This record gives sequence, structure tokens and C-alpha cells, in this order.
Amino acid sequence: LMVVEMERRLRSSPLLLGSIVFLSIAVSVQGGSNTTWVYPTLGCSGYGTSCFPDCEMQQETPCDIESVCQPIYLKGRLGSTFHFDLAATDPTPFGAWNPDTRKHCNKKLDLGAGETCDAAELMVYPVSPNDEDKECCGLSEYFPETMRISPDDESKPGITVNKVYPEFRNLTWVSVTVNVTDVEEAGVEPIPLFHMVFSATYAGLKNASACNKTVFFQLCALPIFDAWPKFEDRPLEGNPAEGMTNTDVDCDEVACLRTPGMMDQAGAVHVELKMGDGDLLAGETYVFNVSTQSLTPDNTVELQVMDDPGLPIGMLVGPNFACGSQKACRTVTWTPGARQVGTHHAYFVGKSFGPGENPEACGEVVSNPLVVTATVQEPHLMWQAPAADISEHTVIGTEFVAHFECLSNYHPVVEMVGEMQGAIFEHMSVETVGDGMMLGKWRFSYTPMRGEEGSSKGWSFTCGDSRGIAKTAPRSIMLNTRLCIYTVQEHDTLQSVTRRYHLSTNWLNVWNANPTMILDPDLDIGAGKQIKVGPVYESKRGDTLSNVAAQFSTTVKKLLSVNPHLMEAPDMEVGGGVEMCILACTNEPAPSMSYKWAY
Repeated sequence: LMVVEMERRLRSSPLLLGSIVFLSIAVSVQGGSNTTWVYPTLGCSGYGTSCFPDCEMQQETPCDIESVCQPIYLKGRLGSTFHFDLAATDPTPFGAWNPDTRKHCNKKLDLGAGETCDAAELMVYPVSPNDEDKECCGLSEYFPETMRISPDDESKPGITVNKVYPEFRNLTWVSVTVNVTDVEEAGVEPIPLFHMVFSATYAGLKNASACNKTVFFQLCALPIFDAWPKFEDRPLEGNPAEGMTNTDVDCDEVACLRTPGMMDQAGAVHVELKMGDGDLLAGETYVFNVSTQSLTPDNTVELQVMDDPGLPIGMLVGPNFACGSQKACRTVTWTPGARQVGTHHAYFVGKSFGPGENPEACGEVVSNPLVVTATVQEPHLMWQAPAADISEHTVIGTEFVAHFECLSNYHPVVEMVGEMQGAIFEHMSVETVGDGMMLGKWRFSYTPMRGEEGSSKGWSFTCGDSRGIAKTAPRSIMLNTRLCIYTVQEHDTLQSVTRRYHLSTNWLNVWNANPTMILDPDLDIGAGKQIKVGPVYESKRGDTLSNVAAQFSTTVKKLLSVNPHLMEAPDMEVGGGVEMCILACTNEPAPSMSYKWAY
């Protein structure tokens, strides 16, 4: 057998085919005037591997030339191995089994003495189109492994005759193995229909076969994948680098795929969707793209979601759209919910469809799965400030300030629960502090106003995240506004303080309560200072507003003006232990808690 030619139906493919190994075996069968193909012979009776080595005992009807010369169509995958067999006979007449008629031996055989033909006399060797190309027909372009011309000289390319069976001399049987290169080295151009052409002859007889035998190789490659955005410009595992989509994005700001991923034993490619160095956050929206491409000429291709196991709940996949030659893309959007903490998988397959019933066509080809894995983080929340609940006293006109800090692996949010009640609560900043954690800062402020003397107000706050996934135990602030004390504003004098707080029509009442601090009623007191307007009295059992006013030579109206927390009627018992501010009605030094006088 001689390899005469190998060519490509399409010249655009960079595909390489592996080495060829030929195993030759000689057996006696019928022949004609020319060397004749006997296997495979499509559409007629011939010889198959099942009869070997007893084919010489079977008297089959010879095939016609049309059947003998029909081509063989073989289909396989990138990275796979083709196996096929060829057999031809010499022109020895059928049934002539004596040594004289075994013409291809080119000598008489003494079978009784065990004399046999030599393997070298079989003359199995490749022939290039111009008989000078020692690389044989350009095969080295497609076969990366060296082929040998004979077992004793491994440096020369060619076909190796590994074994000859001397007992059977009319038939030569060749087993061919073709190793195909992997998909990573194939590129992304459509794969052509390759073919090899074989011709049979026997050395010494010079009797060429009546026709050439053509073997067609259609590589029905699995659709390939790409996905983006990605951390690095690397192809997915098991896919060619050529033609991949590169994206210039900040993977700390958007979710990216960590290529190349890994391929499991079943051939599925697994790739992770990550946000920087961390996992995804519930409530955030993530977008990525997946493409599939067919390497089979004239095939159409689609990217499909596997029915089972399919997609995580809530993941949306857009329609197929053309994004290149025989290439389909889909955009995937997912906003994981609050209850989707954990690891999820999305399964995709590429499916290509061949045109019609052409024997060269590959038909429907389905890829191994592409599995995109996404892990949604469990929220971790912690108060950084305040360390505990706050309970403080405040003064009319003095601003109270507290700072809240919430630490979270999600986007932190501190929320006030309930009414503002005159307070101001504002967001200051969010900063990344390492280990995937962020620190959010807020400022609380409250300034009690005239009319809130003696009041108690409370606020509650929670440390959570912007999507409401989780919250911590609340922190609270309780503020009690003191009686009989007010805050001096900028440029205040005794007279302006008296007017601002409506304490009295006479500034001497205020001066009377602060004789050591205020020396001149017309001088600037000093912003931020706190002044008293009288003593604080604690009621006793049986006290009413009327008898308290009488006791301290003042009026119920004045008592209520600086004690808005007292809602009782003048003659209703106040009850014991209730604090109230007593306005002085004199320009004399402030009285003690037990004084009683009238002016």
C-alpha cells in the first residue's frame, strides 16, 4: 500500500493531524489482473476484520469496480483518534494456492521447508507527488509526530510495516491510526474536510490497483466557549486562545470570570464568577457574557441553557445573537436574593447544527457543559461605634453629637428607627478597610430647644447593609434635657438671653441666679457657657402647682413656662419626686431650696 496524496478540502484551517501507523498482514485470497481492494467495499460483499486470519478459506463474490472504489467517510472529534483498515489482494487467481502462483513473493516458495516472503519485499512505502519530496506529500505539515520509513531507520518519515504473517500471502491488511491534535491548538477557523488517497501495488509485479481509495476525515469539533469580563486575558480551559474576547474592566468594581477555570473528568469546564478577591453580594446585580462558536463549516450554532440542572433562581439569560463567524453570544444578568447565600451553578452548552443529510456533514453536535459557579457571601455585620447604648443629659441650646460606625462585608448602612424628633442624622463616608470589609460612618446631632426643658427623648439605630440582607442588634440614644439651665449663644448678654428664652421681662431674675458668673448685664457672656435661671425643686407628696407657686412666691404660669413637662392642672397633685425649675423673682442672691419669701 502506498500513500499517494493528502490534501485539504479547505486551506484556511490550521488543524494538525497526528501520526499514522500502518500494520500490514499478508493472507492468501483471490485476485485479478490488477491489485484489487477488498476492504472496505461499501455496498457489496468483501472481507472484514471478523474473518481474519481465515479469509483465504472464504470464497466471496468479487465486488464490482464501482463498489470497490467508493470513498470512506470518517467522523471524529478534535483530540480524538481515528482507526480504519484497508485491505488489497495481489493478482493471484482465486484458488491457486501453489507456490508458483504467489506472484508477489517474486520467487518460488518451499512451503514444506517453511520458506516465506520477506517483509521488505512487500514494498510498503509512501510516494510523494513528485517522487522527490522525502517528507512525503507535505504530511509533515499536518502530522506533528515523525513517521518512519522502516523499523531500522527511525529518522526518516514514512509508513512502518510492523508485522507480516508469512502463512498467508495473497492479501495485505493495513490498520491505520490517526491522532488528531487537541482543540487548544486548532484555532477558531472552520475545520476543512481532509482526505488521504491510497493506491495499492506489489513490488516485483508492478501491478497498480484499478483505482485509488480515498478516506475522508470530517472533524466534527465540539462547539468552543468564551466568557467575559475576565480577570486575565486567558482562554477557558480546553478552548483555543485565538479569537477569545478580551475586556478592559476593573474587576474590583464589576464581577469577572476567573479563567482558565478547570475541566472535570467528564469534560465539563468550570469557571468562577468573582468580585475582586471576594464572592458576590446578595442584592447586587451582576452581568456577564458567554459565547459559543462552531468550528464545523456551514454549521449554525446556539448557546443553550441546560434544562437540568439549569440556572440559579432569578438568573436571566438574554436571547442568542450573532457575535462573529459561526458564533453566538448571550448576556446573563443575576441579582441574588437575600436567601440565596451559598454556592450556585449555571450550566450552558453549545449546540451546532449541520446542513442536511450530506455524508460529509456533522449533523447536530453538542458541547460538554460550561459551568459558571458563583458564591453569594453570608453577611458579616459589627458595630464599631458606639460601643454601647448612650444615655446623656443635654442642655437647651447645646448641640449633642454622637458618631455611629458600622462594619460589614456588604455595603454598610446605619438606619434610624422611628421619628427624627428634631434630630439630624447624616451619612459621612464609607471606606474599605481590608479583608473585604467596609466601614460606614454616620453623624447624629440633636439640639434641644426652648419648650423641651425636662423632656426625655430616645432614638434607636441598626447596623445593616444597603440591600436589607441582615441587621445587627440596635444601638440606642436616650437624652434627658436638664431644667433651669440654658446655653449662651455668640454675643449674648443677660438681656438677650432673657429675651431669647422668654424667661422673664426682667433680666435681673437671670442675674440673680448667676451672681458669681455674670458681673455686668451689658457684657458679652461668652458663647457656649451655660447659665442657670433658678433652683430645681423636687416635689413632695401632696404638692400641686398652685401650692408650689405660692411656696416660692411665683405663679403657675411661670412654673409651666420653664417646666413644659408638667401637664397637671394647677390644683391637681403633682406627686412626690417630680423635679421642676423655680424662676427667681428677686434681684437678691439666689435663695436656697428651703427659702420662702414674697416680694
